[in-house]
Amino acid sequence: MGTQESNPFANLPQDLITEILSRLPVKSLFRFRCVSKSWLFLISSPEFETNYLEVSTTRRRRLVFGTATALYTCPLNGIFYELPHVDYELCDFTKDYRHDKIQMVGSCNGLVCLVYPFTGHIFVWNPAIRKYRQLPFPRVSYREPHGFGYDASSDDYKVVHIVQKLNSTPYSRTYSLRNDSWKSSDWSHGRMSFGGSGVFLNGAIHWIVAYDDNGAKVWAVVAQSLATGELIWTVALPLQSWAFLQVLGERLCACFRCGFQIDVWVMKEYGVEKSWSKMYCWDESMFMRKPLLVTEEGVITTKTHNRFMSFVFLKNWDHLQYLEGRHVTATTYVESFVNPIKTW
Repeated sequence: MGTQESNPFANLPQDLITEILSRLPVKSLFRFRCVSKSWLFLISSPEFETNYLEVSTTRRRRLVFGTATALYTCPLNGIFYELPHVDYELCDFTKDYRHDKIQMVGSCNGLVCLVYPFTGHIFVWNPAIRKYRQLPFPRVSYREPHGFGYDASSDDYKVVHIVQKLNSTPYSRTYSLRNDSWKSSDWSHGRMSFGGSGVFLNGAIHWIVAYDDNGAKVWAVVAQSLATGELIWTVALPLQSWAFLQVLGERLCACFRCGFQIDVWVMKEYGVEKSWSKMYCWDESMFMRKPLLVTEEGVITTKTHNRFMSFVFLKNWDHLQYLEGRHVTATTYVESFVNPIKTW
């Protein structure tokens, strides 16, 4: 009787215990591994990791943001629904690149890809379990674009780097976490990428490109297969100007600066040019900078106050506390147990 009172889960079915635990934060689960050998085995199993990730995709989305000297994280829902200010945590991921800026390429299954463009360092990091992998050199060059995603065909996470040097043909370099190596392949086919991060969706990295079509400059999105490195389709942008890409509700999203206005378009049918649809627009003068991040809950941008940056959430005009720094970056991620330094 004493054992049952001390362990209220003793009589619960195993499936129900798994379901309950899969809804708890990673921090709590690390502690609960000490409850018993059976819980340690359960929480450490690949099956639990997979189930936990499926639940996290819809329930535990978080924002990670900051500068090269300090990164912070907080629940994404808390930004829009917890007033007046949501609490945020300082991450333990710090590198001594104080004169560099930092770029968050994107996230996938709880892993976040970080690039320090001036020093050329690239990291794949899981903020939830506090583990990271530093990618091997050669170093990257400033302003060359990167993408990050998951290749389901090989159960592998990959970082893609488009190399664009003066007076030479651009090419693609892909790093495999599984193989811990880089592989080069053809890229351009007459198309030149114009900076920014590639966006991962449906097994492909998507880039903003420009190319010449019988003397006319065309702005478009190209989809590059993460499995093969091949370009699988090209779709012209709805507005013929530079844009930055996001994923909004499992759809490709393009944000344009049109005078003093920011327009957001969504591709309703994947890979179909005629399906571009304008969702909404904002007066850019309201926040003085382009949107930093577009989410289903709202838009996150920054305002400049001398050397300080403050986040502005356009859904309710809430502000996060000020951060000191000239370069602020952000992305969203889900909590997971995916280990970037595991060996397959």
